[in-house]
Amino acid sequence: MISQPSISESLPVKEGKIQENECDIKPNQSYELKLDSLNLQSQMAKKREAGIWRFKGQKSKTDNQIIRKLVKGMKVSKKMHKLEMECRNCELIKEKEIIFLGETLKRMSCLQSVNLNFDSCWECSHNGLKSLSKGLKNLTSLHTININFRWWNLTDESLRIISKALNRVTSLRNLSLGFAWCEDNTDEGLKKMSKSLERWTFLDALSLDFAHCERFTSEGLGNLSKGLKKLVSLKSIQLNFSNCWRMKDEGVKNISEGLECMKSLQNINLRFQSCRKILDSSLKSLKECFTKLPLLSAISLDFES
Repeated sequence: MISQPSISESLPVKEGKIQENECDIKPNQSYELKLDSLNLQSQMAKKREAGIWRFKGQKSKTDNQIIRKLVKGMKVSKKMHKLEMECRNCELIKEKEIIFLGETLKRMSCLQSVNLNFDSCWECSHNGLKSLSKGLKNLTSLHTININFRWWNLTDESLRIISKALNRVTSLRNLSLGFAWCEDNTDEGLKKMSKSLERWTFLDALSLDFAHCERFTSEGLGNLSKGLKKLVSLKSIQLNFSNCWRMKDEGVKNISEGLECMKSLQNINLRFQSCRKILDSSLKSLKECFTKLPLLSAISLDFES
């Protein structure tokens, strides 16, 4: 299985500066609040002053009650500018708490960076994503979003909703979204996403993980490519379509046509592992594409079958 690589791990990130605004956030006043499921209440004693919140869940211990306590604490935070929640495989988390988190994010006007990993939270679906999207769309200080929805029960409409919401976050520079194993997504979802994606001209780095979305075809990549063509200022891109076994050579050609319009690209990472219908000959279109990108300095390709 392929996990979602975060932008911070895989792509060069343009770090946003801590802004001195009505929240009065200054680097020398911000300290980390490290939280876990065992001693949550005592750890949150100084929650009002913490600028960076990092929560690490535990598979058999992180439940709805713990998430609700955490989110309630966020409501009174005065200076939080960075939120990280690592809840991979926390199967006890229910969707109603994700919805509660989304509703709370609306009030977090100081947030500049959000990193949420809800990989394999089986009970989460479209309504949770919809609430998170609503919570994020009005945060005008955000420069980094990294969210992993791996194994969520999402639909094509889910892709449309989150993409449209992010159109409004024009301060955003680094975006990573993981939809691996969201098996109900189809080419229609990529088409809906593309219509919003073409407006993300403010981005510097983009990572999209669709590994094991087995209903995608080359037509879907054609739809996605139409949006990519508009991202002329993008510097780094990572696309993961590993194990999307319906993909053919035409899909690689479609992506190539999109990438060659992105003249600011410096880094490209493409993963089509186990896409057995893609032949070596299709890589010719990629090679031709790379020659048209004057700033390109790093290439990573994985087409292993």
